[in-house]
Amino acid sequence: MGAGTWNITSLTGKEVEITKEMRKFKLDILGISETRKQGKGNIKLTDGYTLYYSGIEPGQRIKERVGIIVADWIDRRIVKVETINSRIIALEIKLVDLMCTEEFYEQLQMLIDKKKEGNNRIIILGDWNARVGNDKSLGLESMGT
Repeated sequence: MGAGTWNITSLTGKEVEITKEMRKFKLDILGISETRKQGKGNIKLTDGYTLYYSGIEPGQRIKERVGIIVADWIDRRIVKVETINSRIIALEIKLVDLMCTEEFYEQLQMLIDKKKEGNNRIIILGDWNARVGNDKSLGLESMGT
């Protein structure tokens, strides 16, 4: 997932150019400032992007105004949008459903216990070599992919 920020100095007429640059630089989320967009809301843009924006009320002096452009796959995962003021907007995004390690191993053990009843052979495949860093000495006595 790529993310970036851009001070665009005005959004008017730049939507296609911005989404083109997002594709070019593989950005899924782009925070934009100085959009000069009035009010608060969201707009579907071309090519699978959505703009969420927070600006000032109509009739006020044009300044600030912020927005966030997201790719469709992120837009589908937005849980909450908070437009605080013309300088602050927040998106709550649920990116993945993470299972805690303890729950994972409990479920794995339940599967093994269930399958080992009788004379069953069990083969379990998965990504078992996850680690942080380059220290390979901890897993030298195991084999797997």
